[in-house]
Amino acid sequence: MRLVDIIITIVCGEALALVVEDILQDYSVNTDIIIWFLLFIAPVLAVVGLWFADYISKKLTFIYQFAKYLLVGTFTTFIDLKIFDVLTSAIGLNVGIISGVAKGLSFLISVIVKFIGNKLWVFEDHEKSSLAREFVSFIIVTFIGLIFDVGGFFFFAKILGPQFGMPEAAWVKVSVILAAILAAIWNFLSYKFLVFKKVVKVEEINSEIN
Repeated sequence: MRLVDIIITIVCGEALALVVEDILQDYSVNTDIIIWFLLFIAPVLAVVGLWFADYISKKLTFIYQFAKYLLVGTFTTFIDLKIFDVLTSAIGLNVGIISGVAKGLSFLISVIVKFIGNKLWVFEDHEKSSLAREFVSFIIVTFIGLIFDVGGFFFFAKILGPQFGMPEAAWVKVSVILAAILAAIWNFLSYKFLVFKKVVKVEEINSEIN
């Protein structure tokens, strides 16, 4: 693991702690002790988890890449959730068309951060000549992911409704996270095999043969 991997992982761990805090705030309980514990333990667990993924990736090479992808996803989910909160606070919480538009906007705003994180850190693609193609492909794949994301949000928030006795406000935030996970599965496979796939050049093949 490189130092930059550890730093990014710590940031993503803190983002996860803040997402959990945001959900817990909707309950009438004192979460101060819990959030301080999470702010400390979440980054530590994230670093340990990435180290373990790095260790087992010697046999399963995609594991380390997938672990970094999840961390980037955690960070962009935090951005997605915070922007969603700002928008819904401005227009009022209403699980319907308005909140769907707010969810779509928050998802799209997080796309730029997601593209940079996946290209430079997750898939370590520093090729600049294919930047335009990758970005267009990324947008297309992400737009399809948006369909999964918004569709999943409406399913969990509107059709399924609050579960486990959760307040509506808390369940809406959980719905944002569940929808993001659904889109994440599609996105990872597409980013890896379609957007940031490694193109082996003829020159490289010839050099390996020689």
